[in-house]
Amino acid sequence: MRPGAGVVAVLLLAGCSAGSAGAAASCVGPVMTVDPAQARGGDPVTVTVEWLHEGCNDHSGADEERPLTDVPVSFVQDGVRVLLGRVSGTGERYTGTLTVPLPAQATPGAAGVALGSAEGTTTRLTVLP
Repeated sequence: MRPGAGVVAVLLLAGCSAGSAGAAASCVGPVMTVDPAQARGGDPVTVTVEWLHEGCNDHSGADEERPLTDVPVSFVQDGVRVLLGRVSGTGERYTGTLTVPLPAQATPGAAGVALGSAEGTTTRLTVLP
């Protein structure tokens, strides 16, 4: 991970047993980073999401893993939500990347980048003056 990247990890453990590292990795929920973690309105940030999938193929292989596609990524600050774009999970780690400018109307202070719905994964971000 690059220095300064904000990170939030959500582990979806339901239905997954402790086992080998590969089995545990298949049950991991989305892990999102935002780089840089401090930016001004209008500055570009890169949002990277790994493990953007559903299903948990642990030891038995009974729950097939499928990539999530077209998942919204939003800037969130003071109850305001602005769609930045959408990502889809691809490859072995179900990775999606999006580079976008922060909204020009972002105000200095605490903010976040949210993945999915209002209850989804959020990574902290600081808007600079």
